[in-house]
Amino acid sequence: MATAKFDTDQGTYDELKSRCVQDGILFEDDAFPAVEKSIYFSRFVSTHVRWKRPKEICEHPQFIVDGVGRFDMDQGELGNCWFVAAAVTLATKPNLLHRVVPADQSFHKDYAGIFRFFFWRFGRWQEVVIDDRLPAMYGKFLLFARNRQQPNEFWCALLEKAYAKLHGSYQALRSGKIQDALVDFTGGASQVIDWGDGVSIPRRLFRLMMRLSKTNSLMGCSITSSASKEKQLSSGLYEGHAYSITGLVKFNYRGRKMRLLRLRNPWGKNEWTGDWSDRSELWKNVSDKDKSTMELKVENDGEFWMSFEDWKKHFRELQICYLTPESSVIDYRRKCWQMDAKHGEWVPGVSAGGRWKNPNEGMYWSNPQYHVTLHDPDDNADDNTSTLIVSLIQKDKCDMKKIAQFPKKNKNIGYDIFKVKDDVPALLDGDTYGARALLLEHRMDKHSRYREVCHRYSLEPGRYCVIPATDEPNEAASFYLRAVTETVAELCEIDETSGPFQEMKDSSNLLAELFAKFSGSDEVLDARELKQILNTVFKGTEFSKEECRTFVSLWDKSRCGVLEYREFRELCDKLSEWQKEFFQYSDGPTGCILVKQLRKCFKAIGLGISRKSWAVIAGRYGGKQKRMNFDDFAVCAAKIFNIHGELFSNG
Repeated sequence: MATAKFDTDQGTYDELKSRCVQDGILFEDDAFPAVEKSIYFSRFVSTHVRWKRPKEICEHPQFIVDGVGRFDMDQGELGNCWFVAAAVTLATKPNLLHRVVPADQSFHKDYAGIFRFFFWRFGRWQEVVIDDRLPAMYGKFLLFARNRQQPNEFWCALLEKAYAKLHGSYQALRSGKIQDALVDFTGGASQVIDWGDGVSIPRRLFRLMMRLSKTNSLMGCSITSSASKEKQLSSGLYEGHAYSITGLVKFNYRGRKMRLLRLRNPWGKNEWTGDWSDRSELWKNVSDKDKSTMELKVENDGEFWMSFEDWKKHFRELQICYLTPESSVIDYRRKCWQMDAKHGEWVPGVSAGGRWKNPNEGMYWSNPQYHVTLHDPDDNADDNTSTLIVSLIQKDKCDMKKIAQFPKKNKNIGYDIFKVKDDVPALLDGDTYGARALLLEHRMDKHSRYREVCHRYSLEPGRYCVIPATDEPNEAASFYLRAVTETVAELCEIDETSGPFQEMKDSSNLLAELFAKFSGSDEVLDARELKQILNTVFKGTEFSKEECRTFVSLWDKSRCGVLEYREFRELCDKLSEWQKEFFQYSDGPTGCILVKQLRKCFKAIGLGISRKSWAVIAGRYGGKQKRMNFDDFAVCAAKIFNIHGELFSNG
């Protein structure tokens, strides 16, 4: 069958597939081509590797064989155990998996070599479309993720390819955190519980894990290691390796309570060899009925049981992914979580104050501040408290392909929580915080390089202030903040009101929401997208696409023809400032300014112009009526502002 190359920007999955089926061709994804750089960007690919479609690898390929299960995916030659462990954990919840992996895909009916998957990315579900060409050794054996038990099943290999495309290459998946993949698969919030380096293990941890398992939370674990390579221990476990937690059970064993965990090595082999391992003598005293209930399989398939006591001795980190209303599926038989979320950023010199060091230090209080109001205690709370899960995720708006080739380290991030005693929705500062608020949890020593910092609290109903921060002042980054509760709660950013958005509630959040809506999956704005936002926000003004191209060219500090959120906000803030002064000099009914007032208006916004420049602007934009619209004024102001060198003065 003939093939045709398409860039996935040329249409949606349905549109691309319909074209391929109609023309009788197979889809080739030009955005993630079958080339060496899509596999490795810093090393050579074996000359024996060929890109092959499943129908070229085996006779009867299937997307899914007999439903999905935890044995469907084994790790290949790529060091991405964190991703495979997360996918295996997801496979234990088919209702969650099918939101990521649509089951209505096939190698038979209307087959066109095109598949799609969905991943959660900072508040929205993003469709990733791929072709089904996969790297295969000698063109026969899949190089990366595969199903060893059912080698003709391909959903797992295609899921891995879609995730690799999202990150720019397969190599970009070589190291990561299982909790990040779980969040990308579910839209949940992840918490890491670490009891290494002398930290005591939390009390009643197994009880918490059992409760989380019953509420569909997902879990993984790992044995932390300072070494860069995985190392096998005498117990059969591996340091620096991620494992899925696929089951928990508590039962009576010879007159005492026994707590067991079921884990799976994503390699599909190499298991624990201690007590309660597959061939342990302890199983002889367990009834066949209990063995069947626990799905005990004596095979070298990577899955094994071990006692909770042995687990907590060998493992040092538990990763939890709580499901939220942003998750793909809600179990309506259970009480749903409530959630509110905000996009934000740390801007050097403006809102990047760094972590708490000195309570009277002004820089810290310049960080973004958010109030969470807990109205009622949880229904089943014996201590009259409310559950609050605070999730802070750092984002990177750069091109994922560039990140894949030049990986950027995450910044150390964290947050502080204050109990606002006066219940006033106003900013805290170094002078008033002591009288107005009480610091509940000091996070200076708990900042983390994880993509997400998330913790669960039990708090009395009331108003709380969350202050997210980077480790050091003036570190530029953007973030996504979520407050997850069992009862209805409110999350809002606290800020001074200024500019033309005074009449709009929470303008900062409005801009962030509009940016997220119009920017698309690449999270940057081109001139067309910018035009849509500006004409939505600045009502009564009609910016043209050409004018928006001018704004992009002047505010685009990276010279790549698009605006990141920070650049977009700087532009909007400046337009807000200019619009306020413009209307001071406009004639009211027409919303225009007489050209004779131009010089005064430019002076009011801090831009001096010569008589010659004044005359040129008046002649070019004034027309017969000698009046100027705000959009023309804004473009002129932007150009003059740039000439004055102020736009890039802060680097």
